[in-house]
Amino acid sequence: MHGIDQEPGGAQLSVGWQEGSPEPGDQSLERAAAYAALLTRTLVAAGYEPRGLDVGLRRGAHGLLEMQVRGDVPHMPERDFASLARLTLNAANVTPTADGTNDILLRATLVTPDAVPEPPATAIGPDHAQPRGTLASLPLGRIVVGVVLGVVLGVLGLPRVELPALAPAEQPPRSVAVAPNVPTPIAQIAPTAVPALPTPPALPTLTLPQPPTRPLPTPRVLIAQRLGDPLPNWPNHVGGTAWFGDGGYHLLAREPGQFVAVGVPLAQPVSSATLTAEFQKVGGPAGGGYGLIVRDQSPASERDGLNQVGQYMVLEVGDRGDVGIWRRNETRWVDVLPWTHSDLVHTDRGLNALVVMLHGNTLRFEVNGEAVADLTYDGVPPQGGVGIFVGGDLNEVVLEWLRIEIS
Repeated sequence: MHGIDQEPGGAQLSVGWQEGSPEPGDQSLERAAAYAALLTRTLVAAGYEPRGLDVGLRRGAHGLLEMQVRGDVPHMPERDFASLARLTLNAANVTPTADGTNDILLRATLVTPDAVPEPPATAIGPDHAQPRGTLASLPLGRIVVGVVLGVVLGVLGLPRVELPALAPAEQPPRSVAVAPNVPTPIAQIAPTAVPALPTPPALPTLTLPQPPTRPLPTPRVLIAQRLGDPLPNWPNHVGGTAWFGDGGYHLLAREPGQFVAVGVPLAQPVSSATLTAEFQKVGGPAGGGYGLIVRDQSPASERDGLNQVGQYMVLEVGDRGDVGIWRRNETRWVDVLPWTHSDLVHTDRGLNALVVMLHGNTLRFEVNGEAVADLTYDGVPPQGGVGIFVGGDLNEVVLEWLRIEIS
Protein backbone atom coordinates (compact mmCIF):
# COMPACT_ATOMS: atom_id res chain seq x y z
CA MET A 1 0.00 0.00 0.00
CA HIS A 2 1.49 3.33 -1.08
CA GLY A 3 0.43 6.96 -1.27
CA ILE A 4 1.97 9.95 -3.03
CA ASP A 5 1.22 13.55 -2.07
CA GLN A 6 2.58 16.97 -2.95
CA GLU A 7 3.48 19.44 -0.24
CA PRO A 8 3.30 23.21 -0.78
CA GLY A 9 6.62 24.42 -2.16
CA GLY A 10 7.09 21.44 -4.46
CA ALA A 11 8.18 18.75 -1.99
CA GLN A 12 6.88 15.32 -3.03
CA LEU A 13 5.81 12.97 -0.22
CA SER A 14 5.57 9.20 -0.61
CA VAL A 15 4.20 7.06 2.24
CA GLY A 16 3.75 3.30 2.00
CA TRP A 17 3.66 -0.03 3.76
CA GLN A 18 6.84 -1.94 2.82
CA GLU A 19 5.76 -5.50 3.66
CA GLY A 20 2.23 -6.89 3.75
CA SER A 21 -0.54 -4.54 4.87
CA PRO A 22 -1.65 -2.93 8.14
CA GLU A 23 -4.07 -4.61 10.53
CA PRO A 24 -7.72 -3.42 10.44
CA GLY A 25 -8.00 -0.22 12.44
CA ASP A 26 -4.23 0.44 12.38
CA GLN A 27 -3.80 4.20 11.89
CA SER A 28 0.00 4.06 11.53
CA LEU A 29 -0.05 4.78 7.78
CA GLU A 30 -2.26 7.85 8.16
CA ARG A 31 -0.16 9.14 11.08
CA ALA A 32 3.01 8.55 9.06
CA ALA A 33 1.56 10.66 6.23
CA ALA A 34 0.81 13.43 8.72
CA TYR A 35 4.33 13.08 10.13
CA ALA A 36 5.88 13.37 6.65
CA ALA A 37 3.96 16.60 6.02
CA LEU A 38 4.96 17.94 9.44
CA LEU A 39 8.64 17.07 8.87
CA THR A 40 8.54 18.88 5.51
CA ARG A 41 7.21 22.04 7.18
CA THR A 42 9.80 21.73 9.95
CA LEU A 43 12.63 21.51 7.40
CA VAL A 44 11.29 24.59 5.60
CA ALA A 45 10.99 26.49 8.88
CA ALA A 46 14.60 25.54 9.68
CA GLY A 47 15.77 27.12 6.41
CA TYR A 48 15.99 24.13 4.04
CA GLU A 49 14.13 23.40 0.79
CA PRO A 50 13.17 19.70 0.78
CA ARG A 51 12.45 18.22 -2.64
CA GLY A 52 10.90 15.01 -1.37
CA LEU A 53 10.41 12.56 1.48
CA ASP A 54 9.86 8.80 1.16
CA VAL A 55 8.45 7.10 4.28
CA GLY A 56 8.24 3.28 4.45
CA LEU A 57 6.54 1.36 7.28
CA ARG A 58 6.72 -2.26 8.42
CA ARG A 59 5.93 -4.28 11.53
CA GLY A 60 8.99 -5.94 13.02
CA ALA A 61 9.25 -8.56 15.73
CA HIS A 62 6.83 -8.21 18.69
CA GLY A 63 4.78 -5.70 16.67
CA LEU A 64 7.45 -2.97 16.79
CA LEU A 65 6.70 -0.34 14.15
CA GLU A 66 9.75 0.39 11.96
CA MET A 67 9.83 3.61 9.95
CA GLN A 68 12.40 4.24 7.18
CA VAL A 69 12.57 7.94 6.18
CA ARG A 70 14.59 8.86 3.08
CA GLY A 71 14.90 12.58 2.40
CA ASP A 72 15.95 14.61 -0.62
CA VAL A 73 17.08 17.82 1.11
CA PRO A 74 19.82 19.79 -0.69
CA HIS A 75 22.74 21.16 1.33
CA MET A 76 21.75 19.51 4.61
CA PRO A 77 24.15 17.32 6.66
CA GLU A 78 22.80 13.79 7.12
CA ARG A 79 23.26 13.72 10.88
CA ASP A 80 21.24 16.99 11.16
CA PHE A 81 18.49 15.45 9.04
CA ALA A 82 18.37 12.32 11.23
CA SER A 83 18.27 14.33 14.46
CA LEU A 84 15.62 16.77 13.18
CA ALA A 85 13.53 13.80 12.01
CA ARG A 86 13.63 12.32 15.51
CA LEU A 87 12.81 15.65 17.18
CA THR A 88 9.81 16.05 14.90
CA LEU A 89 8.73 12.47 15.66
CA ASN A 90 8.79 13.21 19.40
CA ALA A 91 6.68 16.33 18.86
CA ALA A 92 4.25 14.64 16.44
CA ASN A 93 3.51 11.62 18.69
CA VAL A 94 3.00 9.44 15.59
CA THR A 95 2.32 6.12 17.32
CA PRO A 96 0.79 6.79 20.76
CA THR A 97 0.39 3.67 22.86
CA ALA A 98 -1.81 3.04 25.85
CA ASP A 99 0.63 4.82 28.20
CA GLY A 100 1.17 7.76 25.85
CA THR A 101 4.65 6.79 24.68
CA ASN A 102 6.11 6.23 21.23
CA ASP A 103 7.19 2.66 20.43
CA ILE A 104 8.86 3.04 17.04
CA LEU A 105 12.22 2.27 15.42
CA LEU A 106 13.17 5.21 13.17
CA ARG A 107 15.90 5.21 10.50
CA ALA A 108 16.40 8.55 8.72
CA THR A 109 18.85 8.91 5.83
CA LEU A 110 19.49 11.33 2.98
CA VAL A 111 19.42 10.34 -0.68
CA THR A 112 20.29 13.81 -1.98
CA PRO A 113 23.06 13.63 -4.63
CA ASP A 114 24.68 16.82 -3.26
CA ALA A 115 24.14 16.02 0.42
CA VAL A 116 26.72 17.50 2.78
CA PRO A 117 29.09 14.61 3.71
CA GLU A 118 29.53 13.75 7.37
CA PRO A 119 33.12 14.18 8.58
CA PRO A 120 34.89 10.98 9.69
CA ALA A 121 34.58 10.17 13.37
CA THR A 122 37.50 9.39 15.63
CA ALA A 123 37.91 5.75 16.67
CA ILE A 124 36.18 5.00 19.94
CA GLY A 125 37.79 3.10 22.79
CA PRO A 126 37.45 3.22 26.59
CA ASP A 127 39.24 6.58 26.70
CA HIS A 128 37.99 7.99 23.41
CA ALA A 129 34.20 8.22 23.79
CA GLN A 130 32.88 10.93 21.50
CA PRO A 131 29.09 11.53 21.30
CA ARG A 132 27.79 12.20 17.80
CA GLY A 133 24.45 12.41 16.03
CA THR A 134 23.12 15.66 17.65
CA LEU A 135 22.27 18.84 15.76
CA ALA A 136 25.73 20.29 16.45
CA SER A 137 25.92 22.12 13.14
CA LEU A 138 22.57 23.94 13.55
CA PRO A 139 22.08 26.91 15.93
CA LEU A 140 19.80 26.08 18.87
CA GLY A 141 17.32 28.85 17.99
CA ARG A 142 17.02 27.53 14.43
CA ILE A 143 16.23 24.05 15.76
CA VAL A 144 13.53 25.27 18.17
CA VAL A 145 11.93 27.60 15.62
CA GLY A 146 11.92 24.85 13.00
CA VAL A 147 10.24 22.29 15.25
CA VAL A 148 7.77 24.80 16.77
CA LEU A 149 6.72 26.29 13.45
CA GLY A 150 6.52 22.84 11.92
CA VAL A 151 4.17 21.67 14.67
CA VAL A 152 2.05 24.85 14.53
CA LEU A 153 1.69 24.69 10.75
CA GLY A 154 0.98 20.99 10.98
CA VAL A 155 -1.84 21.55 13.48
CA LEU A 156 -3.37 24.40 11.50
CA GLY A 157 -3.10 23.02 7.98
CA LEU A 158 -2.17 19.36 7.98
CA PRO A 159 -3.60 17.53 4.94
CA ARG A 160 -5.21 14.14 5.41
CA VAL A 161 -4.11 11.33 3.10
CA GLU A 162 -6.98 8.91 2.75
CA LEU A 163 -5.75 5.38 2.01
CA PRO A 164 -7.98 2.33 1.51
CA ALA A 165 -7.85 -0.33 4.22
CA LEU A 166 -6.74 -3.79 3.14
CA ALA A 167 -7.49 -7.00 5.00
CA PRO A 168 -4.26 -8.71 6.09
CA ALA A 169 -3.44 -12.16 4.77
CA GLU A 170 -3.25 -15.08 7.20
CA GLN A 171 0.41 -15.98 7.74
CA PRO A 172 1.91 -18.54 10.11
CA PRO A 173 4.45 -17.16 12.64
CA ARG A 174 8.11 -17.93 12.08
CA SER A 175 11.39 -17.04 13.76
CA VAL A 176 13.48 -16.32 10.67
CA ALA A 177 12.26 -14.60 7.50
CA VAL A 178 14.50 -14.99 4.44
CA ALA A 179 13.87 -12.21 1.95
CA PRO A 180 13.04 -13.27 -1.62
CA ASN A 181 15.48 -12.51 -4.38
CA VAL A 182 12.88 -10.74 -6.55
CA PRO A 183 11.49 -7.44 -5.14
CA THR A 184 7.75 -7.49 -4.44
CA PRO A 185 5.90 -4.96 -6.63
CA ILE A 186 4.01 -2.25 -4.74
CA ALA A 187 0.58 -1.19 -5.92
CA GLN A 188 0.37 2.53 -6.63
CA ILE A 189 -2.69 4.65 -5.79
CA ALA A 190 -3.78 7.82 -7.49
CA PRO A 191 -2.42 11.05 -5.96
CA THR A 192 -4.74 12.51 -3.34
CA ALA A 193 -5.84 16.09 -3.84
CA VAL A 194 -4.38 18.30 -1.12
CA PRO A 195 -6.44 21.29 0.08
CA ALA A 196 -4.75 24.68 0.14
CA LEU A 197 -3.18 25.63 3.44
CA PRO A 198 -5.11 28.36 5.32
CA THR A 199 -3.16 31.41 6.41
CA PRO A 200 -2.26 30.83 10.06
CA PRO A 201 -3.64 33.45 12.43
CA ALA A 202 -1.29 35.74 14.28
CA LEU A 203 -0.21 34.14 17.53
CA PRO A 204 0.90 36.29 20.45
CA THR A 205 2.93 33.45 21.91
CA LEU A 206 4.09 30.01 20.83
CA THR A 207 3.68 27.10 23.23
CA LEU A 208 5.90 24.06 22.76
CA PRO A 209 3.97 20.76 22.59
CA GLN A 210 4.09 18.59 25.68
CA PRO A 211 6.89 16.02 25.18
CA PRO A 212 6.04 12.31 25.48
CA THR A 213 6.51 10.63 28.83
CA ARG A 214 9.44 8.56 27.52
CA PRO A 215 11.18 10.43 24.65
CA LEU A 216 13.06 8.40 22.09
CA PRO A 217 16.80 8.22 22.85
CA THR A 218 19.06 10.32 20.65
CA PRO A 219 21.26 8.09 18.48
CA ARG A 220 25.01 8.31 19.01
CA VAL A 221 27.59 7.45 16.35
CA LEU A 222 30.58 5.72 17.94
CA ILE A 223 32.61 5.21 14.78
CA ALA A 224 32.06 6.07 11.11
CA GLN A 225 35.13 5.98 8.91
CA ARG A 226 37.22 4.17 6.35
CA LEU A 227 39.81 1.92 7.94
CA GLY A 228 43.33 2.66 6.77
CA ASP A 229 45.44 4.08 9.56
CA PRO A 230 45.87 2.02 12.75
CA LEU A 231 43.24 2.50 15.47
CA PRO A 232 43.89 2.25 19.23
CA ASN A 233 43.36 -1.13 20.92
CA TRP A 234 42.76 -3.03 17.64
CA PRO A 235 44.92 -6.13 16.95
CA ASN A 236 47.55 -5.04 14.43
CA HIS A 237 50.24 -7.59 13.61
CA VAL A 238 51.54 -7.81 10.06
CA GLY A 239 52.18 -11.51 9.50
CA GLY A 240 49.45 -12.41 11.99
CA THR A 241 45.68 -12.76 11.59
CA ALA A 242 44.68 -9.05 11.63
CA TRP A 243 46.48 -5.84 10.62
CA PHE A 244 45.97 -2.40 9.07
CA GLY A 245 47.25 -2.22 5.50
CA ASP A 246 46.44 -1.23 1.93
CA GLY A 247 42.72 -0.71 1.45
CA GLY A 248 41.67 -1.16 5.07
CA TYR A 249 41.77 -3.68 7.93
CA HIS A 250 42.98 -7.12 6.78
CA LEU A 251 41.88 -10.42 8.35
CA LEU A 252 43.50 -13.70 7.26
CA ALA A 253 42.66 -17.22 8.48
CA ARG A 254 46.22 -18.59 8.36
CA GLU A 255 45.68 -21.74 10.46
CA PRO A 256 43.67 -24.55 8.79
CA GLY A 257 40.38 -25.15 10.57
CA GLN A 258 40.54 -21.88 12.53
CA PHE A 259 38.60 -18.64 12.05
CA VAL A 260 39.50 -15.03 12.84
CA ALA A 261 37.32 -13.08 15.29
CA VAL A 262 38.28 -9.53 16.28
CA GLY A 263 36.37 -7.44 18.83
CA VAL A 264 35.68 -3.73 18.27
CA PRO A 265 36.84 -1.89 21.42
CA LEU A 266 33.80 -0.02 22.79
CA ALA A 267 33.31 1.61 26.18
CA GLN A 268 30.33 -0.62 27.04
CA PRO A 269 28.14 -3.43 25.65
CA VAL A 270 25.35 -2.45 23.24
CA SER A 271 21.71 -3.56 23.01
CA SER A 272 20.04 -1.29 20.43
CA ALA A 273 22.46 -0.47 17.62
CA THR A 274 22.99 -0.38 13.85
CA LEU A 275 26.24 -1.79 12.44
CA THR A 276 27.26 -1.04 8.85
CA ALA A 277 30.37 -2.56 7.25
CA GLU A 278 31.86 -2.92 3.76
CA PHE A 279 33.94 -6.06 3.12
CA GLN A 280 35.89 -7.33 0.13
CA LYS A 281 37.64 -10.66 -0.29
CA VAL A 282 41.22 -10.25 -1.56
CA GLY A 283 42.74 -13.73 -1.30
CA GLY A 284 42.28 -17.44 -0.65
CA PRO A 285 40.38 -20.32 -2.26
CA ALA A 286 36.65 -20.25 -2.93
CA GLY A 287 34.31 -21.07 -0.10
CA GLY A 288 35.20 -18.55 2.64
CA GLY A 289 32.82 -16.31 4.55
CA TYR A 290 32.92 -13.03 6.49
CA GLY A 291 30.62 -10.81 8.51
CA LEU A 292 29.81 -9.19 11.85
CA ILE A 293 29.82 -10.41 15.46
CA VAL A 294 27.10 -9.23 17.88
CA ARG A 295 26.09 -10.01 21.48
CA ASP A 296 29.64 -11.02 22.42
CA GLN A 297 29.68 -11.94 26.12
CA SER A 298 33.46 -11.52 26.45
CA PRO A 299 35.53 -8.30 26.54
CA ALA A 300 36.81 -7.06 23.18
CA SER A 301 40.36 -7.75 24.35
CA GLU A 302 39.61 -11.52 24.34
CA ARG A 303 38.42 -11.35 20.73
CA ASP A 304 42.04 -10.92 19.54
CA GLY A 305 41.96 -12.74 16.18
CA LEU A 306 43.31 -15.97 17.71
CA ASN A 307 40.81 -16.99 20.42
CA GLN A 308 38.40 -19.70 19.18
CA VAL A 309 36.17 -19.81 22.31
CA GLY A 310 33.22 -17.58 23.17
CA GLN A 311 29.50 -16.84 23.40
CA TYR A 312 28.27 -14.61 20.56
CA MET A 313 26.41 -14.53 17.23
CA VAL A 314 27.85 -14.23 13.71
CA LEU A 315 25.97 -12.90 10.66
CA GLU A 316 27.87 -13.77 7.45
CA VAL A 317 27.95 -13.77 3.67
CA GLY A 318 29.90 -16.30 1.62
CA ASP A 319 31.89 -15.68 -1.55
CA ARG A 320 29.68 -18.18 -3.41
CA GLY A 321 26.53 -16.09 -2.88
CA ASP A 322 25.17 -17.36 0.45
CA VAL A 323 24.02 -15.80 3.74
CA GLY A 324 23.99 -17.43 7.17
CA ILE A 325 23.65 -16.81 10.91
CA TRP A 326 25.26 -18.85 13.68
CA ARG A 327 25.69 -18.84 17.43
CA ARG A 328 29.09 -19.64 18.91
CA ASN A 329 28.56 -21.74 22.05
CA GLU A 330 32.04 -21.85 23.59
CA THR A 331 33.76 -24.35 21.20
CA ARG A 332 30.93 -25.37 18.86
CA TRP A 333 28.61 -23.74 16.31
CA VAL A 334 24.80 -23.74 16.56
CA ASP A 335 22.81 -23.12 13.35
CA VAL A 336 20.38 -20.21 13.49
CA LEU A 337 20.11 -19.71 9.72
CA PRO A 338 22.27 -22.26 7.81
CA TRP A 339 23.91 -21.19 4.56
CA THR A 340 21.11 -20.01 2.25
CA HIS A 341 21.65 -18.75 -1.29
CA SER A 342 20.80 -15.09 -2.01
CA ASP A 343 21.24 -13.22 -5.28
CA LEU A 344 21.84 -10.08 -3.22
CA VAL A 345 25.36 -11.26 -2.33
CA HIS A 346 28.18 -10.19 -4.66
CA THR A 347 30.19 -13.35 -5.27
CA ASP A 348 33.93 -14.05 -5.48
CA ARG A 349 35.84 -10.81 -4.78
CA GLY A 350 32.93 -8.40 -5.11
CA LEU A 351 32.38 -5.69 -2.49
CA ASN A 352 29.53 -6.44 -0.04
CA ALA A 353 27.84 -3.94 2.29
CA LEU A 354 26.40 -5.57 5.42
CA VAL A 355 23.98 -3.98 7.91
CA VAL A 356 22.92 -5.55 11.22
CA MET A 357 20.21 -3.81 13.27
CA LEU A 358 19.82 -4.82 16.92
CA HIS A 359 16.86 -4.02 19.13
CA GLY A 360 16.78 -6.18 22.24
CA ASN A 361 16.13 -9.78 21.17
CA THR A 362 15.33 -8.83 17.56
CA LEU A 363 17.88 -8.76 14.74
CA ARG A 364 17.63 -7.61 11.13
CA PHE A 365 20.28 -8.56 8.57
CA GLU A 366 20.64 -6.60 5.32
CA VAL A 367 23.00 -7.22 2.40
CA ASN A 368 23.66 -4.54 -0.22
CA GLY A 369 20.60 -2.53 0.81
CA GLU A 370 18.02 -5.35 1.05
CA ALA A 371 16.87 -7.44 4.02
CA VAL A 372 17.84 -11.11 3.99
CA ALA A 373 16.65 -12.10 7.49
CA ASP A 374 14.51 -10.86 10.39
CA LEU A 375 14.50 -12.90 13.58
CA THR A 376 13.96 -12.97 17.31
CA TYR A 377 16.58 -15.04 19.12
CA ASP A 378 16.97 -15.69 22.86
CA GLY A 379 19.94 -18.08 22.77
CA VAL A 380 22.39 -15.29 23.68
CA PRO A 381 21.70 -12.32 26.05
CA PRO A 382 20.27 -9.32 24.16
CA GLN A 383 23.33 -7.13 24.75
CA GLY A 384 27.08 -7.52 24.37
CA GLY A 385 30.12 -6.55 22.36
CA VAL A 386 30.48 -6.38 18.58
CA GLY A 387 33.23 -7.48 16.23
CA ILE A 388 34.39 -8.75 12.84
CA PHE A 389 34.58 -12.37 11.62
CA VAL A 390 36.37 -14.22 8.80
CA GLY A 391 36.23 -18.00 8.26
CA GLY A 392 37.60 -20.45 5.69
CA ASP A 393 41.15 -21.75 5.33
CA LEU A 394 43.51 -19.07 3.95
CA ASN A 395 40.55 -16.73 3.40
CA GLU A 396 41.75 -13.09 3.38
CA VAL A 397 39.23 -10.26 3.62
CA VAL A 398 39.57 -6.49 3.94
CA LEU A 399 37.17 -4.41 6.06
CA GLU A 400 37.07 -1.07 4.22
CA TRP A 401 34.35 0.87 6.10
CA LEU A 402 32.74 0.58 9.53
CA ARG A 403 29.93 2.56 11.19
CA ILE A 404 28.41 1.84 14.61
CA GLU A 405 25.41 3.84 15.85
CA ILE A 406 23.72 3.16 19.20
CA SER A 407 20.42 4.41 20.60
